[in-house]
Order: sequence, then C-alpha cells, then structure tokens
Amino acid sequence: MSPGKRVLLFATLLVLLGTGVAMALSGGSGDGTGPQALLGGTSQTLAAAGAQATPLAGLLDPAKQEPVLDMFTSKDPFVPLTSPAATVSPTPSPTATSAVQNPESASVKIDATTMTVHAGDEVPSANPVFEIASLKPSGVTFELLDDMQFEDGSSSVLVGEGQVVNVTNVDTGITYRLEVIDLKYAGEGNTTPATEHSIALLSVNTQNGQSTATFKVDGTTYADKGVGAVFATDWGQIKVLAISASMQTATILHGDDTLVLHVGQTIEK
Repeated sequence: MSPGKRVLLFATLLVLLGTGVAMALSGGSGDGTGPQALLGGTSQTLAAAGAQATPLAGLLDPAKQEPVLDMFTSKDPFVPLTSPAATVSPTPSPTATSAVQNPESASVKIDATTMTVHAGDEVPSANPVFEIASLKPSGVTFELLDDMQFEDGSSSVLVGEGQVVNVTNVDTGITYRLEVIDLKYAGEGNTTPATEHSIALLSVNTQNGQSTATFKVDGTTYADKGVGAVFATDWGQIKVLAISASMQTATILHGDDTLVLHVGQTIEK
C-alpha cells in the first residue's frame, strides 16, 4: 500500500471514531451506558460509601461522641463542701512557777547571845532593842525600836545567813554585833545549837563610888561583883574585868573568852 492510501485510511478511521464518540455523548444516556451513566454510578457508589462511613466518622470526631456520664460522681447541691480538718497543734501549758518560800525561823546571835527568832519578835527578850522585821532567803532584817537610828541614818539592817554585821545606835552610842547563824525553813529539823549554860547581867550599881554588877548564871544569882571579882559557877569560873555604870555594861572573862554584857542581856552557851 502506498503512503497516500495509508494516510487516507487513517483519516477515515479518525472520522468514524469521532462520529461514534459524538453519538455516544448525545444519545447514550437512555440505556445507561453513556458517560453520565458511568458518572452516575460512580456518584452512587461514593454516596453509598459516604453513608457507610458516617458512623465511623462519628466515632473519630470527639465533638460528636456522647459523654460517658458514669465517669463523674454525682453530688448533692444542698450538702456543703467540706475540707480536710486542719491539724491543731496542742498549746503548751505554762510552767507553774513555785512561790518563794520564806524561812520559818532563824538562829541569830546578838553580841554573844544566841537565840531562835521569828518574824515580829523583839530581841533580846530581857531588854528588847530590835524587832525582827522580816525573815527572807536573803537574810534577817533587824529594826531598831522606838524610832532609833544607826549611824548612817537608817533604822534597820539586813544580815545574810552566815554574815556578821556591827552596827551602832546613835541615840545610845551602843554598838551591837549581829550574826545570822542559819535560816530554818518549814519541815527542816531544828539546827539551833543546844543550850547548856546561860549568863545574864541583871543590874549595874554604884556603891561608895565603886561600880558593881549582879549576874545570873544557870539560874543562880551572883550579886554585887566588883572589878577583879572571881566567882565559881556551874558554867565554870568567871572573872569581872570591867564595869561601866554609864553604859550599863560589864566585861567578864570565861575561860579564854572575853564577853561584854549589857544589862538585861543573856548569853547562852
């Protein structure tokens, strides 16, 4: 076949093919075999597929899912909300402070006279000069009677336990030796030294220009003893060293001890 015939044959085939396509497009829809039929079938298939896919889409979309109500606990709106009780720390109770206990009595010595005293006592008992104004742990307060004063202008002096204080009464010029031996509290045993002997100066008199003194030792009276007199007693031998009528005092020697006694004063040993 010559090239010219081939070209003509191809051209004829193309014309026939184009005619067939045109006929199919214009009238093929009636039998359901045309392009529209093909497209329609595809649409129906897609629609069916879409209808079947709808439940799955709902499962995958959280906004379309129904909430699971049993995941929440129901609450009564009329019951007030409660919070955990706060732990309350116990408040420590204050420590009780015990009251300061004052001594019940004290063993003191005025000059050479030892005695047990209580608050309010006037001592020495034979011729009171002081009042025991107070008994405290800090010591014993001696206060002069009759509004008398010491050299510093005060009328009382505090003497601590175990201390010795010398004070002078400016109204009489007499110096006293005050000592607090110990303080005794309630419930304690009596620590006052036992008394074995006592000596008291009862009086000082002047006879014929000579001063004499009368003493009382262990209940026995020894009258009108002058300076230099020596007399024996149950307590032992006593010698009179000096007598002062103006001061109403007598100085005696007992053993190795030199004692100064005032009228009315008693020394217990």
